[in-house]
Amino acid sequence: MLNNHRTLGSIILHGLGDIDIREVDLLNLFWEPGIKDIQKSGNLFHVDLVDKDLLEQQYPFLKANASSPTIDVAKYVHDDSIDTSNKSAVVDWYYKRVGADGRTVLHYAKFTGDVLLYASENDPAYAERGWYDHGLYPIVLDILYPEEGSAAGYGLIAVGRNPQGYIDELDGHILEYANAASRVRYWAKRSLGVNEKEFLDPDRRIIEVEGDIDEEKLRQIEITPIDDSVIDIKRLKIEELKEITGSRDVSQGGVSGSVTAASAISILREAGAKSSRDGIAETYRAYIKMMALVIELIRQFYDTDRIFRVTGESGEREYLAFSGKMLKQDETGRRPYFDIEINATKKSPTEAQQKNQFAKELYDAGAFKSENVKETLMMLELMDFEGIGKLKASLRSLPQKAESI
Repeated sequence: MLNNHRTLGSIILHGLGDIDIREVDLLNLFWEPGIKDIQKSGNLFHVDLVDKDLLEQQYPFLKANASSPTIDVAKYVHDDSIDTSNKSAVVDWYYKRVGADGRTVLHYAKFTGDVLLYASENDPAYAERGWYDHGLYPIVLDILYPEEGSAAGYGLIAVGRNPQGYIDELDGHILEYANAASRVRYWAKRSLGVNEKEFLDPDRRIIEVEGDIDEEKLRQIEITPIDDSVIDIKRLKIEELKEITGSRDVSQGGVSGSVTAASAISILREAGAKSSRDGIAETYRAYIKMMALVIELIRQFYDTDRIFRVTGESGEREYLAFSGKMLKQDETGRRPYFDIEINATKKSPTEAQQKNQFAKELYDAGAFKSENVKETLMMLELMDFEGIGKLKASLRSLPQKAESI
């Protein structure tokens, strides 16, 4: 959830305010049912529990308009008892309207119970332009497994819940059977003539009996060994859980005894981590959306210059003055557009190894020699890999012996 904390009386950074990015509990987020994109919802509600004392300090008029909240907030099951009697349900309501110029305008209202705390439509500074100029809800959902007809999706816990439930159930049955099989029990006739207390005392060396003792009077209860199919089913369920959650042995560092070469182990681990890479790629896409919203908030709310430390590719540091005025539209109505590209510094050891090997192959082929620059650039035009633009620039900067490129 992205909010600008300069508004509503915030004193962050001595009144300048800043952009706050925080995690939102999905149980407290509500949108229009049946849509896949949360931005297409007509309304968006976020409910949070806030101490009544803090609310009355921030909004003194609540003391005279106290009312009991009518919204039930979903709660997790905790071992500890959490008291929420002194908390009020505060609702952040975002909704979209069509402005006079035909563009989509995002408005914001905040209320608790039946008391309105703030409404952007009642604020002259935001009544026409809307709460955020970008017109988008300040929520970005990072979905692992999408679900048709819903803006939310499934996580690993939801996907692995059913097989894990069967595994736990089988574990319970097997442990119950092992417990029964490990306890020696006997069938005994009522006329056995044995003192039960003495018989069950393992420290007693001699037990007195009346009459004869044979298997007709005292016989051990024999339990049939557990069927192998039960163990096999449990093993298959464990394998199923590993497959659907991507927790294969090779991705956890384990390999079979027949694989001993380091390169083969590395390739197997890389292949076993495919599902995790797909999930991380979706997180990258969500992060790109979030950074786009951050830039739009900077464009709207950063009015004064701020100093930022920028680290270059070689580790050098540079301090730059930056403000939202640089991003606002000019006299012709145009404004800067940002194309954001998010890349992982080190995705995996295998990928780094392949990249280093590829660079060695280019070096061994003489691609970095000054007399081969023209041919190397022609070859690079047919190739596509990370850092190719930087490599071309470095090759063009080499001294040319014959003709310039």
